[in-house]
Parts: sequence; structure tokens; C-alpha cells
Amino acid sequence: MRDRTIAGPLLILTFYVALILIWLMLSGGSTRGALLFFLLGLPVVALALWWSGKSARPKR
Repeated sequence: MRDRTIAGPLLILTFYVALILIWLMLSGGSTRGALLFFLLGLPVVALALWWSGKSARPKR
């Protein structure tokens, strides 16, 4: 991607969704476990998205 401001967050979200899908496959389809993983991971993903957006802005 040429636009660096969207590449970081898109990569982070793709990785997060892949982890949830892997979790579902390994747990035998337990949606309760996947929901718990999703809710516990939200703060981490939010922090990563905030940090990637902060570091992608051009500095003056």
C-alpha cells in the first residue's frame, strides 16, 4: 500500500481477526472463548491502532 496512514491499522486489524479465527478453530468452535478473547484483546488493538496512527503522521 502506498498510503502509510491506512497500512498500519489495516495490518493490525487483519492480524487480530486472523487470531480470533485461529482461536475459534483450535477451541473447536467455542464462541464463548472467542468472545472472551475478542473482549480482552480490544484494549490491546485500540492501543496499537492509536500508536500506529500517531507514528504515521508526518512530523513538521
